[in-house]
This record gives sequence, structure tokens and C-alpha cells, in this order.
Amino acid sequence: MKTKLVLPFAVYRRSGIKGFTKNMEMAAVLYLTESDRKKGEGHILKRSDEKLVFLAEGHYPIWLVPWNGATLLFDGLGIVEHMLLHDTLPDIGGFKKDMQSARTSEAHSAVLSQNADYFKGFVGEEKKTIEGLISSPRLHARLFSIPFGSKGDRKTISF
Repeated sequence: MKTKLVLPFAVYRRSGIKGFTKNMEMAAVLYLTESDRKKGEGHILKRSDEKLVFLAEGHYPIWLVPWNGATLLFDGLGIVEHMLLHDTLPDIGGFKKDMQSARTSEAHSAVLSQNADYFKGFVGEEKKTIEGLISSPRLHARLFSIPFGSKGDRKTISF
């Protein structure tokens, strides 16, 4: 089952204040766009006005994936990635070959005795990249605390 949740552009932090309407959101975005646009300033070298061609509302895909009692956030466009470091175990090939070549219980005991410390330590660290995983605790906290609803019905996202 797919569920779509469109988060509001702006959220009031104080209770009892009505949230942004769609027109208020559009006005705020237009204001921010206009305030950033270059408007032919400069006394010596005049430049022409930068034209605002269009303004579009886009929906950014964020996937919520339940995992071990938690919720993982994934960037649906794959722009964000998370680097995971983990310890690397020693190669098991030599140990496996020695164990397979041992034919008697005494030989097995000798192989185990010789390799008693073989797996006690790690041989290094390995990096794995998980594409799309959003790992920012600050972003998680902000996304899961956004109130939403319609006609004054304010709810908190909970997954």
C-alpha cells in the first residue's frame, strides 16, 4: 500500500496559530525567489534584469522503510548517501583449507590450537556506501515532528 504525505512548506511552532494556506505558501516562495533575484543593480556596469521564467512546486520523494523497530529514511532521488565503516574479519580461506585437510580428530585439534587467536582481532576497516540513506539525526527529528492535517486538525507524523 502506497501512502503519500505532502509536507507543508512552513510550520508554525506556537500552538493556537493557524497554519499556512496554499496561497500563503505560494506568496512566501515567490517572495524568497524575488528577494534572491538580481534586478539590474550596479552603478558603473549596469546589468539587465534577471527574468523569472517560471516557478514550480515539486514533490521530493523520501522513502520511509521500517527496520528493526526503527524507521529508515531514504532519498528517492539518490542524491544523499551514507558511508558506513565496519571492521573486517581475517580471511577464512586458509583456516577452512586447513580444517578440510585434517582427517583425524587429533589433526582437527591441532588446527584449532594453531588458529586459536586467528579470529580474535580484525584486519582493518572497510567502507560501504549506502546510496540514498539519510542518516542525519537532526533531519529525522525535524521530519517526524512536523504537524500536518486539514482545517485545524493538527497531527504529528508517527511511523
